[in-house]
Amino acid sequence: MTLEKRRNFIKEEILKLTQFLEPLRNIWAYEVLNTFPASQSAFKEEWFETLAKLTEKEELALENGESIDYWERSDLKALFQKLQDLEQLPQLETPPPPSYPSWALNKVSGKKQHEIECIVGLLDLLGLKKDDTFIDIGGGKGHLSRILCLYHGLNGISLDTNQHFQDLGLARLKKYPAPKDAGQMTFKNFTFGGDLKEERKLFKEAQGSFGLHTCGPLALHHLDKAREDHRILNFGCCYNKLTPDQASTSQFFKEAKNNFFTKYALTLASRGHTTITLKDYQVKKLVKYKRAALHFFLQEKGHHKGFVTVGSAHPRDYKDSFSHYAIQKLEAMNIVVNASELDSFFKDPKLQTKLDFIYHANMIRWRFGRVLEKLIILDRTLSLLEKDFDAYCFEIFDSHLSPRNIGIIVNPKKKPHTR
Repeated sequence: MTLEKRRNFIKEEILKLTQFLEPLRNIWAYEVLNTFPASQSAFKEEWFETLAKLTEKEELALENGESIDYWERSDLKALFQKLQDLEQLPQLETPPPPSYPSWALNKVSGKKQHEIECIVGLLDLLGLKKDDTFIDIGGGKGHLSRILCLYHGLNGISLDTNQHFQDLGLARLKKYPAPKDAGQMTFKNFTFGGDLKEERKLFKEAQGSFGLHTCGPLALHHLDKAREDHRILNFGCCYNKLTPDQASTSQFFKEAKNNFFTKYALTLASRGHTTITLKDYQVKKLVKYKRAALHFFLQEKGHHKGFVTVGSAHPRDYKDSFSHYAIQKLEAMNIVVNASELDSFFKDPKLQTKLDFIYHANMIRWRFGRVLEKLIILDRTLSLLEKDFDAYCFEIFDSHLSPRNIGIIVNPKKKPHTR
């Protein structure tokens, strides 16, 4: 597919997503609790009738993004299936990794091992070969750089601001023997996006760079490093650290859909998609109910008019009575309330109806996160294509192992194989 055809294809995808999202804007663009009771009008009553029929295990399945094919036909099921269809991106197939010495990935998490194995499979596609130099942004202990340097003959510079992590990585690098044809690995304590003069020097000497989960605007800064002879693999995250105007990068998106994102939408796009257990889900539900109840208490008793951030608490505090949780938070705000008043407030059927709405409305809203993330990534890819860079975006990691799995590849040597 030529660059022009790819540009047009992504433009069509962006329009398809935005045309779907625009009529539902009051669901995904704003927090349900912040704007309650006005937020009620954004949701159909029949959606809540469907959710009310679910068992807790079925709620968990929904939370974990599992198939809902067994659901009875309903408008909500149709909405979720539409979202699932729109979430789809091509999945990049990578060859199986070579075998490494037993110590190579010792004490490296399963998630990190999977990411490393997938990135190794992309080296040929990226056009990175033995003796080439790469930069690993936010490399931490240097696990990715170590594998690429020791067992694939590349020369790597692992950048990170955490000296302790780098010290641990250097100690590990020295602990085991290196193969004869290993490349050179360097740890550099460096703030990416800080010293631009030094940064330009580093990137001038490198043939490629990896940004594995570059946070907020750092992803944009990394993609700005694209040039004809420099390969990039970038995974964005923490979109909530962007301002709404930073979220739109392509000229097409800016002209067609100005001010599309809100800060709440960016937070929703940042939402994690990890699979959780029933026990964890039960705790999560308690947390959401009790935090919302405290918000309503502060509001209805005249302590605060708007939304108040009260911070998190230990999971055991949510498992106890509402008063046990709330008193700690209220004392920190210099508000004295007795336990019986708090527990009586929490048990009020009218409040429980509100809490049910808030929770179920968020079960619906949370499903929009992945579509919003896809839209952000498509826009970034289009921005690169507008500059005539050969850019692609794919699902690269297994989402069950590494949920933030959409990568942007810039200026690859070969067309990738997808399924």
